[in-house]
Amino acid sequence: FNALVSPDDDSAAHIMEVLHDKRTMTTVIQVIELINDELSKILNYILTQVWRAKEIFDQEGVSDPAEAIPGHKMARLVSLFLCGDVNQVDNILPIIRRITAGE
Repeated sequence: FNALVSPDDDSAAHIMEVLHDKRTMTTVIQVIELINDELSKILNYILTQVWRAKEIFDQEGVSDPAEAIPGHKMARLVSLFLCGDVNQVDNILPIIRRITAGE
């Protein structure tokens, strides 16, 4: 809460720490569910995707955004996130190249 209300240099890292703590966020979702069931479902979906992305990044050794910038690496990460495997890298890579080229 303090990281949101009174941010400092460490606030972003602390917020990410809390977001990735499944136990804490599950408790937050349960409290929100008492207030608004639909909002809790949306938040649960978003957090599930965030946790999934973090797992993929960890498995692929990506700890810094710069490590995801090479086109092939980015295509691999997108394929893993969208499809659960790397079978679509060859289809995704041309799309990423067009985007980075500004097309």
